Amino acid sequence: MMLSRDVISWQSWVKSPAVGKETQARRKLVLGHWAKANGHDYPQAVIDDIVLDKATPYDTINRFLNYLRDQEEDGESRYAPSTIAMYRSMMGGEGDSKSGAGFFLSVLGDENFSVSKFNRLCPSGDDYTSVSKKPPTPGELEHILRDLANPRDRSLLGVLAVTGFRITEALTRKFSDLVRKDGYATIKLQAAATKKRYKRVAYLTQEILNWIDNYHNGLTVKGANEWLFPGESGGHLSKQSGYEAIKALFEREGLKDSEEEIYSPHSMRVFAISALRKCGLQEGMVDAIVGHVTRTKKAYDDNEEIEKAWMERCRDTLRLVKGVEVVDSKNREEYKQLRKKVDDQNEILEEFVRLLRSVDLSKLPLTDYGRALKAKADAQKTLPENLLRDDGNQPVSSS
Repeated sequence: MMLSRDVISWQSWVKSPAVGKETQARRKLVLGHWAKANGHDYPQAVIDDIVLDKATPYDTINRFLNYLRDQEEDGESRYAPSTIAMYRSMMGGEGDSKSGAGFFLSVLGDENFSVSKFNRLCPSGDDYTSVSKKPPTPGELEHILRDLANPRDRSLLGVLAVTGFRITEALTRKFSDLVRKDGYATIKLQAAATKKRYKRVAYLTQEILNWIDNYHNGLTVKGANEWLFPGESGGHLSKQSGYEAIKALFEREGLKDSEEEIYSPHSMRVFAISALRKCGLQEGMVDAIVGHVTRTKKAYDDNEEIEKAWMERCRDTLRLVKGVEVVDSKNREEYKQLRKKVDDQNEILEEFVRLLRSVDLSKLPLTDYGRALKAKADAQKTLPENLLRDDGNQPVSSS
């Protein structure tokens, strides 16, 4: 085989700036499996076999697909059919103008590789998603956040739950991405940091900001001033560490995987979508915030309108602890009225306490009721004597 001059190296394909870091890592992983399936340690050795006509690209792909299908973990197939189909497409697909061509077209050239032959000779087999990502219920998440999670993992779970970030998107956020405002913050992702390759903005409630501040209070690890979730070597926390931490919390809560459903950090995207919809946000706005956009589903790109709607519907109602359930849009006005009544009553109570403290109660005689309370207080050592006096007729009211 004669290589075309219009090709790139496998290293250039892996590290293409046209794709995000997560895709770059996935490309490297896939090529590692491809090399191993063909009896080599490195991709270049398999490419050399193809160039020297010791193997065809189609032979190497069929070995690769069979290798993936044979992998097991705890007696189950390690790779879902949809994952195998995705890896196959990365290797032999035509690609597109945004992320470039598949591996073989990029490295061998279209003179030496045919997508139509690839589809004919290397069938993918069944292509379906065998498991779904199941989110915790609001009550389960509240218990995890309140009673099980440490400050770092509480902050991470909170960010995932209100933004719908993929875990890598959350872990790679810097404080410079945050813009704090009145009772909330915007958090920006540049296009290169997202899976769908477009800039987007999400929003953090004050509750989440408080958790982040508490986590960073006194934190001295290298990178703590730069990263929301610093690692041990000055960079951000690794995806593997973040994944394992959240998975461990789910397991401690008793959330176990089944053949059809699993709990993972990606489950929080499902949680976030549901929570934002319950707040009353339009579906297009929800999709824009969480990055749930496909080729047939254009992103809602009016960030000012999204932010205004989020402030009105989510800022004060989207809570994860102290009532995980968000307030439904139908009851939002009733909720605001109840909040105002509570605030008004608290002001009245504070004024009463100030008035009570201004009176010298120690000069008032004890009533029979007061003496009885005093005797009880002396035994329990709970009530101060000056609160047991009044004008000699009625005990001091506690209401």
